[in-house]
Amino acid sequence: MNKKALIVASGGIPSVYAENGVDVVCVDLDDVRVMVENDMIPIHTSYGTLMEFAGVTGDWPVSDDGRIDDADHLEACVQEQNSCGQPGNQNQPISMVVEVECGLVQTIYSNCSTPIKVAIKDMNVEGADGDEMATLDDGTEFVGHIEPVLRNGSLVATVFAAFGEECITADKQQENYVAGKGQVCPVCGSDIINQQGRLQADGGEAWADIFCFGCSASWQDHYQLVGFNDLNR
Repeated sequence: MNKKALIVASGGIPSVYAENGVDVVCVDLDDVRVMVENDMIPIHTSYGTLMEFAGVTGDWPVSDDGRIDDADHLEACVQEQNSCGQPGNQNQPISMVVEVECGLVQTIYSNCSTPIKVAIKDMNVEGADGDEMATLDDGTEFVGHIEPVLRNGSLVATVFAAFGEECITADKQQENYVAGKGQVCPVCGSDIINQQGRLQADGGEAWADIFCFGCSASWQDHYQLVGFNDLNR
């Protein structure tokens, strides 16, 4: 019997990846609200345990001849991740630090690898140049620009600590990956990993997209400038 996977969608369509030979069923809980039970494809009773674990028991019809989809034509995501790309701990918030000098936003940092852009909206428009101005749909003018958010977990943790707040920057999976110098996949442990594209840099930070050929996982390696050597004068 093939291994089973139950994909539950609520409020959106998940991206799901799975190997061939895995029986996958996708359940969209939003369909429960707009469809009658007779129009919904029932799930095979063998998925009962997974459904109970996912908390959807009683929300979807079940029968002994329910439909099973083979995973080779589904987009699926078997490993759930939180907004910071770390397994588990789904409620961990993203923490950010905004550096301001002379009333101007200089740099924004976060403890998260998720790409973030922040729009700066300053209502103090006196003396602003025309190219600094932006206008809302209702005609309201403001001074602003869009800032990329750089990842710097250690800096964010230090600033939050000054307020007596703990900021989680890494879990055990992250620690193991760093300890292994990024030589193996953090998901399956395979060493058949490869950098995709060129190393990108901004200031004292750099990053690169990595792909694992063992389990098809992908992630971003992050690097920080720590110093220099071989200085010649």
